[in-house]
Amino acid sequence: MPDFEAAANTIRSQFNSQFGALSPTYDIAWENVTFTPPDREPWVRFTIREGEASLPAFGGGSNVYRHPGVVIVQVFAPDGTGDGTARQIADSIAAIYRGKRLSGVRFFDAPYINVVGTDGAWFQINVYAPFEYDLLT
Repeated sequence: MPDFEAAANTIRSQFNSQFGALSPTYDIAWENVTFTPPDREPWVRFTIREGEASLPAFGGGSNVYRHPGVVIVQVFAPDGTGDGTARQIADSIAAIYRGKRLSGVRFFDAPYINVVGTDGAWFQINVYAPFEYDLLT
């Protein structure tokens, strides 16, 4: 049963290994790490957001705390290049988590995308991969 840090490390590790294996490779902006976007090349920003926990089972000497959350990967492609590359990258990201169980972290809800559109020099699509894990105490 993971805690906050263990769950985040599992989620990041899965992304880093699977996304890093894609060809061509794309730069990743990680949370709270200095990053400069590449010039006119696609790149992604990786974020984990936890939701409000619940207590679905308690008593008998132990409690189960359910922690939902979502992985958000923002895909950026140069403006004026169409949406094809951004959608291909989004498809690859969704496949990384779709239907996976990783060290107690469950990705049973389907990943989905949201087209944000163009903002300045970048066209953006966000990929959302809902997850949950249980902490037993």
